[in-house]
Parts: sequence; structure tokens; C-alpha cells
Amino acid sequence: MLASIVHDYRHPGLNNNFLVKTGHELALLHNDSSVLENHHISSAFILMQQEKLDPLKNLPKQEKAKCREICIALVLATDLKLHFDIVASFKNEVVAMGLSKTDTKATPEEEEQMNLMAMKMAIKCSDIGHPTKSPPLHLKWSRLIMREFFAQGDEERRRKFSISPLCDRKDVNSIPGSQKGFINFLVQPVYTIWTEYLTNHVDSDAGAIKIFAINMKVSDFLRLRLRLRLLLRLRLRLRLRLRLRLIVTNHFTYTYRFFPVLGKSRPLGILGKRAFFQCNANYPDRN
Repeated sequence: MLASIVHDYRHPGLNNNFLVKTGHELALLHNDSSVLENHHISSAFILMQQEKLDPLKNLPKQEKAKCREICIALVLATDLKLHFDIVASFKNEVVAMGLSKTDTKATPEEEEQMNLMAMKMAIKCSDIGHPTKSPPLHLKWSRLIMREFFAQGDEERRRKFSISPLCDRKDVNSIPGSQKGFINFLVQPVYTIWTEYLTNHVDSDAGAIKIFAINMKVSDFLRLRLRLRLLLRLRLRLRLRLRLRLIVTNHFTYTYRFFPVLGKSRPLGILGKRAFFQCNANYPDRN
């Protein structure tokens, strides 16, 4: 969650290629390597030097260092230059292992590495996942990102640079064409592999994937309910049937279910202080 929150912190609205091409101070600082991603995570941890802004301040020193290591790896994984290498590695090493029928158990080191790769895929799905949202939200974010691209294209034209792909506002097909290519070339393949992982790499005994654990307040819960409603549209797009189970420590167990046809949900009760979320995903016959 921390990596997701900070993964675009202090984004200047320009891409890595532009920063490198113009000799921007960020490119010089980070040696032209994953410039923005290094900038996001380093700026976030500099900000967290303030005790009141450090969500990790109560962790033991060793756990805090491990969390920082994981956050750095996850944010750097959002660099699209590394996209296909990460996706291919995940498909070959994690999904394939989940599909194999061998009884060989992974070592703790292998298990840790597979978990890290799965988290990289999760943050990548979130990073490029606005096409999976409702059409109004998808359109909103598409317009916002194209506005950012066009602003960069205008600056490139002013500097008499070659204009980067998708950044030329004079190209009338930029918005529909870019989104079609973006979905077909990036989004759909990633989500296809991710759903294969969810289908085949889940503990068959538990039948669920533990997502995260947080301290929950009532205000957080109200926001959660709104976000859960959006998941219904995501379910329809990905042909998933989601069942979100809320297990509250030392209190009670309650289930929030999306009904496949009616799109209705059961009401949720009052939350305890600490909650664990689990998700069951059942895929219909693709044939």
C-alpha cells in the first residue's frame, strides 16, 4: 500500500525520455536510470524523515529496512521501460510454477522472491488499470493523461525536438488511437497473466488470497464501501465473480458479496479495530 501511495509522488508531468533528453537535474541526479521512479521513492522517504509523516516509525529497525527495500523494488517496477521484462519473468517463473503439477516445495528464498514478483505485478496492474474502471472514470483519466502528454509535446515543439509518441495535439486520433493501443498492447496482456495467477496459484485449502491488513476506522470503512461498488464494474469487465470476505480479529466474520446478476450487495456490520481482507475469485468457463 505504501508503494502504491508514493509511486507517483512529485511527478513533474514529463516522461523519463524527455528528462534525459533535456539534461534535467533529476536525470543528472539519478544517472538517466528510471529517473522518475527513483525520484518518486527517494522523495517519499525524504519526506518520511519527519516523524509525524513516517507510517513506519513504530516498526522494528530490521522490518523497517525490509519494508523500504520492498517499496523501492515495487516503485522501480512501474518504469514502463522494464515492463515487458517484468511481465515475462513473472509469467515464466511464477505463473508457470503455479500451473505445474510437481510436488516440489519452494524454499523460503524462492517463496520470498515469488511474493515480490507478485507484488510487482499487482502494482503494475494498479498503475495502468484505469481502463478497467467505469467508462466515465476511464474517459476522465484518459483526458487527463493526454493533457499531460500534449503539454510535453508542446514543449518539445517549442524546443524543436522530435515530438514523442502520443504527445502531438495536432494528431486528431491521439486519444482514441492511444487508448486502443494502450489496452491491447499493455493492459489486456498484463491482466490476462494476472488472472491466470489468481486462478492457479491460490492455496487450494484456503481458497483465498490474503490481500492486506490495516487498522480500520469507521470513516475508512465508508470510503471502502464506495470503492467496493466500483469493483462490480471491474468484475463485469474482467468476467470475474468476486467474493470479498472480511474477517475481524476477536469480533466477528462478515461477508460482502457481489451478486452476479442483480449487482446488489449484502450490508456490512460495524467493524472492529483490526481487519484482514480476503478475496475469492471464481472464473466462468471461457469457452
